[in-house]
Amino acid sequence: MSANWVHQDIASHNIYFFQHSGSPEFNFANPALCGFEFARPNDKISLNDYLKNPSLDIYRHPSRQGDPDENHTKQHDLYSFGILLLELGIWRLVGSFFEEPKRSIPGKQKIRQYIEQIAKRSLAHCMGEAYERATLMCLRSDFGVRYDDAIGSALAKAFHESVLQKLDSGTMLD
Repeated sequence: MSANWVHQDIASHNIYFFQHSGSPEFNFANPALCGFEFARPNDKISLNDYLKNPSLDIYRHPSRQGDPDENHTKQHDLYSFGILLLELGIWRLVGSFFEEPKRSIPGKQKIRQYIEQIAKRSLAHCMGEAYERATLMCLRSDFGVRYDDAIGSALAKAFHESVLQKLDSGTMLD
């Protein structure tokens, strides 16, 4: 976050695990975020070409789904990070909730509400209340930052303190 860039495609298909050097085993302790094709400086205009895949919209903030009505921001990347936290917490891809028989994909805000319901219904039980709060904070883009500097220092600090530090404690999340 501190580099003042946005990724624009944070999703589970862009998380990679590599093998230890000279070993057939994967290093699951150090995942790598890949897929930087659409990354750009935060102050540049977003390109909309990548939005042509509706199945990936589920990872995007509602204001960036379909035909976006605003530029991509760091808060949008943090929403996508919240989707990843949800998937890890319930050990299920979030898109699978919309593949169930007879379930139509709702509008943008309904998708967000439904994802938040899944998080509230499942995460505290599976991962603890602190994990649930950190995930919901990302999904709601609610970091308590109203005014920030040009590089988003206050948002980065709030994210670090409210999400990363809470998750860093490992299994002692509550």
